[in-house]
Amino acid sequence: MTYDKTLVKDLKTTKITKIRIGNGSNILAKGKGTVAITTNSCTKTISDVLYLPDVDRNLLSVDQLLEKGFRIYFEDSHCVIYDPFSQEKLRIKIRSKSFLFNPI
Repeated sequence: MTYDKTLVKDLKTTKITKIRIGNGSNILAKGKGTVAITTNSCTKTISDVLYLPDVDRNLLSVDQLLEKGFRIYFEDSHCVIYDPFSQEKLRIKIRSKSFLFNPI
């Protein structure tokens, strides 16, 4: 999920209109598309990213990553995400009790 419309390519309307967040309230989805993430080694895309202008940060769904065959490990103050081919895709350091990642 992202609040930043400039990150989303091929933004299209979605059947998903409401997303329940951690405090139990709902926020509105305004569409979905693809986001490109550039790492030190390459650029990867994440498809079906929801555009939610009312969230205050970009969020990755652990459940959706697992459904797509990714593996996620939490180790040494990092979150490490591997693709289905066991290649490391992201290594994100914990900051202020969150794994903050800026895809730009």
